[in-house]
Amino acid sequence: MRKMLSPGENKGLADISSEERRASFCICRGTLRMLLGRYAGSAPGQVRLRSGPFGKPSLDPSGPGKDIEFNVSHSGRVALISLAAGRRIGVDVEEFRGDVRVEDLARNFFTAQEREPILALSGERKAKAFYACWTRKEAAIKAVGGSAAALCGKVIVSSHPGRPARILQMPSRPDRGEWHLEDLPVGEGYAAALCCDGRPSGLFLWEQE
Repeated sequence: MRKMLSPGENKGLADISSEERRASFCICRGTLRMLLGRYAGSAPGQVRLRSGPFGKPSLDPSGPGKDIEFNVSHSGRVALISLAAGRRIGVDVEEFRGDVRVEDLARNFFTAQEREPILALSGERKAKAFYACWTRKEAAIKAVGGSAAALCGKVIVSSHPGRPARILQMPSRPDRGEWHLEDLPVGEGYAAALCCDGRPSGLFLWEQE
């Protein structure tokens, strides 16, 4: 995997102190390059990536596969890579952690419409509602591609983990259709969500052990 990485990626890899985190970065970025190379018709090491003004990576438009959109998220031992053709996309995955201050984060990051249903719950139900809302909101913000701080109050999602994910509010786009938001089943102890531009005709989930 390391041989596929760019000089910049290898430099970033050298700055990671933990061996486990270095391995995770290498596997995740190498897998991303293999997938992008397969769809773009180029070798993984020749895939040219660039970073947007808010850190969202994309394919260099001067190279092959310029219509391919992708997004990446990783937490714990799970990495999530999403790919789409000609539509903006965002994903987020989070491992459940017992030390997360749910109420503080909900008050600082969520709108009243999002946090009130969460704070009305207790125990495990509250934690699951928090992570459902967090991943849905992060996926939507990443799909838009702007600053999280600027979009925090403009992107509002449903916060009930037992109900279908829904977009309640997104920045207006008079030239485009609706956004689609969906929870993803990535394993026990994790929450994950995907947001994309318009309703996809098909959504396929592959798992690699």
